[in-house]
Amino acid sequence: MAEFVGTAAPPGTAVKVEREVDLGAANRVDLSCKIDSETIFIEVKIYDRNYHLRQYAERIADHPGSRLVLLTDHVLDREQQIEAEQLGWSVLHWRDFVNHVDSAFGNDSALVSAYLRYVRRVCNMIELRDIRFDPASLYSLVSFSALIEEVILAASHGDFTYSRYENRRDYGRSWTGAYFELQYRHADVQRKVWGFYGLGYGEPEKTELCVCFDSDWNPQSSDLVRELEIFAPDRTWSNANGFGIAAADEDLEVLLTLTLAEQRYRLKCLFVELLRPIERGLAKASTPL
Repeated sequence: MAEFVGTAAPPGTAVKVEREVDLGAANRVDLSCKIDSETIFIEVKIYDRNYHLRQYAERIADHPGSRLVLLTDHVLDREQQIEAEQLGWSVLHWRDFVNHVDSAFGNDSALVSAYLRYVRRVCNMIELRDIRFDPASLYSLVSFSALIEEVILAASHGDFTYSRYENRRDYGRSWTGAYFELQYRHADVQRKVWGFYGLGYGEPEKTELCVCFDSDWNPQSSDLVRELEIFAPDRTWSNANGFGIAAADEDLEVLLTLTLAEQRYRLKCLFVELLRPIERGLAKASTPL
């Protein structure tokens, strides 16, 4: 860490690390690293974008021989970057930290490797590789998205109504597909959930066809997670961001070998299969109107 944040201390120099360090006036910085006569205050950000740039810069005047480092998972906008430079901050990024630690220790320690996997997951950090794709086959994503919408719009049956829910989350860094609203309504009870059907390709050589439910749109859904775990525990996942279920790897492999008509039918069948436990959960526990 000392080398990463830019200290000139020789290797082997003792570093005193403290957490939640009081800078005075109710200001607490995440970490401090004291190396010889130098103190480096480090503010760590993953999701939060309130960097406290001026607030902390004003406080370290009471700490001679110190400087400020911002370790963030975001790229600062131009105004923030200028302000940080003017106030004497060094701005570093989690991706660079991971690469630094990986190159120094990654192959030598199982503990370090596990820690780096954890950081990449928490930071939603994709692995960057050389860009290689076939422009002609890339158009398949357009066809895929259109077929997904067809499947959603044709999925309603009985007490279950499916509708397309267009929003900016349809496409991201590592997924493409379509969001939908699913409403269960029977007699005097109803319940709604909002989900995603499409492709996730957040890891190299691993693309999944999946149904996912974001936690902020679907609070108190532990009963639905249980239904998925009963149905396919090895393909169900759940974390702070949401929960979901993936089709079997061979299902996607077979899908890519079919004709367009066969792919349309197969995408429909897989959607029905993956949503069956969700429908079962909705029918078991719904809210009176």
